[in-house]
Amino acid sequence: MVPQRLRFVRLVTLWMVLGAAVLSVLDSLSFERLYVVSFLGYLVLSELTAPVNRTANWRRRLLPITLVGVVGFGYVVVTAVMAAWAGTL
Repeated sequence: MVPQRLRFVRLVTLWMVLGAAVLSVLDSLSFERLYVVSFLGYLVLSELTAPVNRTANWRRRLLPITLVGVVGFGYVVVTAVMAAWAGTL
């Protein structure tokens, strides 16, 4: 049986590869879009694979990764908003 943390890592990796493939097929692959797709997939998978009754020790270590991801996501969003705002002036 595959440990849950290894299953989680495999699912996140699969999500990132599929996200890169879909963005590439749509001819809209960029670092920012890949980051957003990967981070949203990470958040969705971390919620879908979370145990209901008890939190595993390895899941507590995901919190700093999630916080760094939120900061990076905020940076990407602010950069996009600033670029859109500068384009309208």
